[in-house]
Amino acid sequence: AKYVFVMGWLKYFSLFFCLVTLGVNFTSCGGDDDEGVSLGVSPYEGISGKYNVTNASSEYQSIELGASGNYIIELKQNSPVRSLSAGGQYGRPSFLRNGSGVASTRNVNGYIIYGKYTQDGNILHLENFGTLEIIYEGDIIAGFELTLAGETESVSLEVEKEEQLEDDELNNQLCRTWNIVSVRDVEYVNGEKVYDATMTPENPYAPDDDGNMEELTAFPLQILFSKAGTYLVYYKDGTVDMAKWKWRNKADKTICYAWGESWLEDEWAALEFSGNRLTVIEDYSETYHGVTERYYSETVLAAVN
Repeated sequence: AKYVFVMGWLKYFSLFFCLVTLGVNFTSCGGDDDEGVSLGVSPYEGISGKYNVTNASSEYQSIELGASGNYIIELKQNSPVRSLSAGGQYGRPSFLRNGSGVASTRNVNGYIIYGKYTQDGNILHLENFGTLEIIYEGDIIAGFELTLAGETESVSLEVEKEEQLEDDELNNQLCRTWNIVSVRDVEYVNGEKVYDATMTPENPYAPDDDGNMEELTAFPLQILFSKAGTYLVYYKDGTVDMAKWKWRNKADKTICYAWGESWLEDEWAALEFSGNRLTVIEDYSETYHGVTERYYSETVLAAVN
């Protein structure tokens, strides 16, 4: 884990390519493919959650423990996390990247630290960061003792757990860490397919505007959903971007996402579960001056555990 500036990806892509992402095998949500989901309980479900630090003088804003063993630490800072011009230059936002030109974190002045953790009793070992001792009041996590790597003195953090989604089968299936298996983007103009590319972490190449294959150094490798509404994307170049999500229609397995504070009607995606894999689908169309452009994306995700 390391300090990383929150940023979008595919900055050099055309507007057309920036308008899409996510999903695989486009079928109706809640269909037969969702039967027999066998993800099981994530290993750290019992302690997972977003814990807001209440110490007024602390440099830490929150510590979030993912159900699969990944942590997110938000730091209080006075400098902005990104420097994008108003209106942005990346096109319409999609589920894997922010294209709106606005800061994607709810803490617009914060930094994000992301990594893995393991548990030994009440001690959490944060990869490349330090250790976190859980302080309980009864059954409630009320604080942490944080010891940074290479240091002997700890920092006491008082915390309050943020309200989160209920503990049910569907929320437990979704709220965990997922690895990207593949991403397919398709573009149509007036019903004619003009672009179709599939990328994987092992082969993150796509054609540019001139038809030359170009490596996406900021290709997404991993995503995390949490019951606190956090959605984080970790990219190949070591950066992360963080948004928020909520159920659009839980019965239909559709979700809304937002890179800023506002929820927009056209920023949503459909989910399909099959075994230990998740499909997230976006299918978006718009018409300008008699030209209809459709942007479709399908991505395969595999549960980390």
